[in-house]
Amino acid sequence: MVFFFFRRTYKWYTGTPVFEFGHGLHYTNFSLAFDPDVISELPTTFSTADLVGQESQELYKDLYPFTSIPVKVTNEGEVTSDFVVLAFLKGEYGPEPYPK
Repeated sequence: MVFFFFRRTYKWYTGTPVFEFGHGLHYTNFSLAFDPDVISELPTTFSTADLVGQESQELYKDLYPFTSIPVKVTNEGEVTSDFVVLAFLKGEYGPEPYPK
């Protein structure tokens, strides 16, 4: 298998990025808070078979519901803005090389 994007996108880049992936440039500051009780109860592993075997109205399996993590986002600056929380999972599955 040929990886056309190997070492060309954020997933494969091995250098030091100017901004980390997902680093948003805003004119204000946000803080995030996670409930430690909820975080401690999150599963540390997931079964692909269980995830894709669930009933869903979604046409594509990559849109099936995964899990929800409540996050409190607070705008601590003086400029009105919005903030989108994204979470990413990574693993070492399948053939190497693995994305970062």
